[in-house]
Amino acid sequence: MTGRFERAALAVLVGASAWAFARSPLPAAPWLVLALASAVWQLPTVPARVVRAARLAVDVVVAVVVGLGWTLAAYPVLSTGTEALVTALCGHALALLATLCLFSPAFPRPSTFYPAVAGLLALGCYNPEARVRVAVGIAGLALFLLLAATPVQRWSPKRIAALTVYPVGGLVVAQAIVGVLPLAQSRFEEYALGIMAPGGRAAGSSTRLGELSELKLSKRVVLRVFASAPRKLRSQVFTTFDGRAWRAGVGDVTALAPASGEQLPAALEAWAAATPGSSFGSASAEVTASDLATRILQSLPTAGLLPAPAGVRLVRAPLPAIGVDTFGLLRPPAETDVDVYGVVTRTAGDVAVAGPETPARLGASLALPPETDPRFGELAARLGSGLTTPRQKLNRTLSYVSSACRYSLEPGAFHGRQPVAEFLFEKRRGYCEYFASAAAILLRQQGVPARYVTGFSVQEGNREGGHYVVREADAHAWIEAYVADAGWVEADPTPSAEYEALHDEPDPLAAGLEWLRAEWALAWVSLRFADWRRRLVLTAWTAAVAGAAWALWRWRRRRRTRRPARVAAAPSPGAVRPELAELLARVDGVWVRAGHPRPVSRAPLEHALSLPPDALTAELRQTGLRAVECYYRERFGGARASDEEIQELSRQFK
Repeated sequence: MTGRFERAALAVLVGASAWAFARSPLPAAPWLVLALASAVWQLPTVPARVVRAARLAVDVVVAVVVGLGWTLAAYPVLSTGTEALVTALCGHALALLATLCLFSPAFPRPSTFYPAVAGLLALGCYNPEARVRVAVGIAGLALFLLLAATPVQRWSPKRIAALTVYPVGGLVVAQAIVGVLPLAQSRFEEYALGIMAPGGRAAGSSTRLGELSELKLSKRVVLRVFASAPRKLRSQVFTTFDGRAWRAGVGDVTALAPASGEQLPAALEAWAAATPGSSFGSASAEVTASDLATRILQSLPTAGLLPAPAGVRLVRAPLPAIGVDTFGLLRPPAETDVDVYGVVTRTAGDVAVAGPETPARLGASLALPPETDPRFGELAARLGSGLTTPRQKLNRTLSYVSSACRYSLEPGAFHGRQPVAEFLFEKRRGYCEYFASAAAILLRQQGVPARYVTGFSVQEGNREGGHYVVREADAHAWIEAYVADAGWVEADPTPSAEYEALHDEPDPLAAGLEWLRAEWALAWVSLRFADWRRRLVLTAWTAAVAGAAWALWRWRRRRRTRRPARVAAAPSPGAVRPELAELLARVDGVWVRAGHPRPVSRAPLEHALSLPPDALTAELRQTGLRAVECYYRERFGGARASDEEIQELSRQFK
């Protein structure tokens, strides 16, 4: 294996590891560029103290990574922002150290380079929701090529068996770890939750005030929405509030019936064809050409959760079945991840779920937290004075909350026992969670059933590259109030202008990049759900392109090998035949490709004897020494080498 090939494989290994850590090809690009640059340029010398410092730095950072992983797996002692900062610092430090090791063989790979790469891969795999399989696969392939191409005396059956068994065994072990550990962790978490808070989750999932605020600074993309207009995406509905946390109610799930293509208007046929899977719909919901068709790509699929706009009439997804619960939320089969799905919803109106409600569910949406601050009752009485309909009370309450308080990402800590009361009557600034909770309590005080809704707020400012990019920072909370003649009405008390001002950050470069990422995601989805004929054609086309690139590389390599290279400080070729001078040039070329070019001040024989043991195979080393000796005999000893010997040696370097 030549030195340049080895360094290129190591560069790919670094780039793939940095990609896994960054979870996006773009943040890993600088490290990959630097790593590839090491294949054509090397540091002349590296002080010993720098090597020792690099080894110590790798040991320290890897220890921090391992300790961070074990600690956070057991108990989340760090906040989301602190955890992200520590992870980023460790990852970029390891990427820097791994890249630095490529620029000189003075850095010992077993104790410096490979631990740094392993630390990067570990950071990438810490997040169970991150898709790092492609990056880890590329890193594994690069490592396998390094092992397979290591110079050896001969290819014995034992070595061939090892190169076959080790990767397969590693894949089996990795798959077992990936499949078993998350399951064991979830079982442990459920067990620990049952010990610490018996019955705490019996009524469904819950969310505490402040959870959404932890996502407000995260730019990680979770959804890509392809639609003609932005809409809020509902994820969960909560009915019970204890003053600090909302708890979801239990709703019945109704299976949606399969829908035939005849139910779709002609305007939606193209949308259905571009969205893989089967169509499901309700017999009572007729789809019209004026309805809004939306296709959603999930970057981080969550089992049992499909965010969607309100008023779903038709669903299209690669699933055998799907249902909708009492709250109008889509419910896919348990333990099922959906990468892409589509929905058809109403385009007009603010009704989230139409139809009458049961007295029990309405009663749950009127319950107040224990020991509710009496100021809520006094304010609710003033707001409802003189009003007779729920719609009027809803509008006045929304107007008051949105005008009396300011939306802020830095409201400071809440110290009181009732944070919502502290927000509304004292701080008067906070996140969307406090706006929604305050409005819900005030409406319930006025006899209007209200519930708390979480999901994503998709604004026009989210549009980048021809689609809407939804990030974790777009997580949002609002309310739904029950109006007897309409149903559950969607309402948002958060000031829209202040919300958009803090979330709208136009970036033309980001829009172009998101367009490329979206096109890649769509192409991958199309390939994944395409029939076998299309997959076969795409596979054959990819193989043909890869084969042509490999053939071109081989042709260029042969031409470069056959071309006489410039001999650095070679003795004057005037006293030897051109064939022998060309032979010595080829030997110099082999040394250059092995990563050990001959300095200008060093003679050929001296350089051949000073090469490290692992620089060349034993056969190439001996052949090179013979070629140098032939040159020396004719140049300095006056003994003419035979034409047969020169031809034989030349054939060894083709």
